[in-house]
Amino acid sequence: MTSRLLLALAAMGVACNRSGGPEDAGAAAPAPPLPEPASTPVAPAAGIPVDRPARVGTLVVNERFSVMHPSEYCLDDGFVYAGAPARVGAVNVFTAVAVARLAGKTVLAVGAREPSLFAALDKRGPCASDYGSDPRELPQMRSDWVSPEGGFRTTRQRLEKLAGFRAHSVSEISLGRELAREGETVVVELENPFAASLDTLGAVAHYEGGPGKPMPLREKLALALPPGGRQRLELRAEIEAGPAGAATGTPRGWYRLESVELSGRVGQVEVDASIFVGSKRTRRGSR
Repeated sequence: MTSRLLLALAAMGVACNRSGGPEDAGAAAPAPPLPEPASTPVAPAAGIPVDRPARVGTLVVNERFSVMHPSEYCLDDGFVYAGAPARVGAVNVFTAVAVARLAGKTVLAVGAREPSLFAALDKRGPCASDYGSDPRELPQMRSDWVSPEGGFRTTRQRLEKLAGFRAHSVSEISLGRELAREGETVVVELENPFAASLDTLGAVAHYEGGPGKPMPLREKLALALPPGGRQRLELRAEIEAGPAGAATGTPRGWYRLESVELSGRVGQVEVDASIFVGSKRTRRGSR
């Protein structure tokens, strides 16, 4: 037994010497560390730059004979003019990018501002005598539903005063989403994908309701969105406008949360976006 123990201890000593112990004076020097890469890739957290002209908002595909988002116009000179394929927020966006797949999405359109919407149009043939006799939307609409152009029958002077945007790229981005519904509360999370703070943007909770035809009601929100930051909002799913609301012109009644709206400018990026919520509750006024 003693001899076996001595042999085992001797074998351990040899192993230690071979693994670079103090007795192994002839061991090779450790390999030098690998060199650092010449450049470090920019992390996604760096954010989208705001030093180039861009528009952010919900993309809507324009349609012929639409009062809300027309794709062409019959002007006061009697001719039809082809317009932009889509709009981001309230501004028409001219682009060769296939945008149909982005309908209803929040997008980032990068390009350049068109000072005159009229100058960007393409003149076609004369307006037919019955041009637009069958519009896509109902004739009795709220004024805030009509496009800034005034619908598909409008004037050159009006279009000259409006700006457009010409985009060489249009891509989907996220500014937030509805997280959950907790009783009478809707939880919305906003996010900032940009390399600059969004704190200076205007933000409101947009409600719709009231007696008769739905009317808008908006409540101001405060933003705290540093670059790459997130902000949790807890909003009432429904609110009732009382005498104070009526005094400011808002009809009394129940209003249901529709979206969170962000608007303003950060750097050269113009924001006109809505984060819609999936309201599934029945408006109290209809119960």
